Amino acid sequence: WNVHFDAWLRNRGFRASSSDPCLYGLQVGGKQCWISIYVDDCLIIGDSALCSMLKRQLAADYRVRDYGTPDTFLGMEFRRTDSGDITISQSQYILSMAKRFDLIDQPTVSTPLPHNVLLSGRNKDEEAADGSLYRSIIGSLLYASTSTRPDVSFAVKELARFMMDPSAMHMMIAKRVVSYLLHTHSAGITYSHSAASAELHGYSDADWASAFDRKSTSGYVFMASGGAVSWGARQQKTVAHSSAESEYVALSLAGRECLWLTRLHSELVGVSASVPTVIYEDNQACALWTQNPIHHSRQKHIDICHHAIRDWVADKRIIVRYVRSADQLADLFTKGLPAEQHAKLMHFIMGNATEILQKLQGCSEELPANLLRTGQSV
Repeated sequence: WNVHFDAWLRNRGFRASSSDPCLYGLQVGGKQCWISIYVDDCLIIGDSALCSMLKRQLAADYRVRDYGTPDTFLGMEFRRTDSGDITISQSQYILSMAKRFDLIDQPTVSTPLPHNVLLSGRNKDEEAADGSLYRSIIGSLLYASTSTRPDVSFAVKELARFMMDPSAMHMMIAKRVVSYLLHTHSAGITYSHSAASAELHGYSDADWASAFDRKSTSGYVFMASGGAVSWGARQQKTVAHSSAESEYVALSLAGRECLWLTRLHSELVGVSASVPTVIYEDNQACALWTQNPIHHSRQKHIDICHHAIRDWVADKRIIVRYVRSADQLADLFTKGLPAEQHAKLMHFIMGNATEILQKLQGCSEELPANLLRTGQSV
């Protein structure tokens, strides 16, 4: 069916996005229309006349139901303001998840993970949890963490490491994450209608040797129109020898995501893909490594694939800028934070503090000039 529908769209002038095979676009006289497809659900956005034309053509050839302006799509809810801002949340999905796992009456918590708690595998003398139930909870949490709730991404990443043999402690923390979502179920990502905030930019961070196996955690978040559009928390596959190295590996991961997002953003918004995207990094040594091609003892063992970030910086596809650790938004994806810090970063990332976020970016700066001298190494 998808192959047939692909041909149907192409015959009407639509072209598949080079960034997403489930996204098709049509451009006529400077106006655009986009259709996003998931199985038999479609979301159409763009110029009103082109959207109406597409709906008429669909109704002529297929049995369709037009729900009008979308309020929900794939479990995500859309709220609009008179000024044009849009908030995407999963309130009903979270409530249904809590009811499904009988966690409606769980106590209120202010963070998804306790601060400074190090999760490790189950010991032989520890009580085992119901593996089937645990995997169901983690699977449900994954959809929320990748759709509208970046604030639980790190917690879900940590818990997902123990799905094959969870302990009672893992189950308790998984239920804590559900409880956190339940008591913040109305929270969502807000995107501003203001064109001034449409620029894509990102943050990259790492927490060195933070796991029980001494492997580091990579975290990144990309922002546009005042809210997060892409984010991730990943366990690094090798043990890093220094904090700078762990940050460098994390920056390489963020760079790969950045290139894809830049292409998609240029298609949807019309911004030239040749405009470099800024990624903010709070480790000066790591930022310098992206500009200094000289290898020395601290870098020569790093896998070749991670050095691709240097080419992207040299080609001016990515600009790496230094930002203070206090202003590093990606910190939310690398560790469990105290309640106040967690709430602050959640507030910024989910688009509820656009003006404050812009002030934070104003505090960011280029690498100190003394570190950019020829031959200087860190």
